[in-house]
Amino acid sequence: MGKGRLEQDLREQAMELGVGREVMLLGQVPQASRYFKAFDAFALSSDHEPFGMVLLEAMVAGVPL
Repeated sequence: MGKGRLEQDLREQAMELGVGREVMLLGQVPQASRYFKAFDAFALSSDHEPFGMVLLEAMVAGVPL
């Protein structure tokens, strides 16, 4: 979820790794925490993050990191 300059690179990498059909990049979504329970795993792809609140939200929801 979210937008950023790495989005296209992540899409291409997923295709190269053969998981492009299993990986969903949703873009910006309202109330992202509603999706956490459906996640198999959470990955924070940003190369810099002052404080990753979304990481804490995923942890609280019990999503494997």
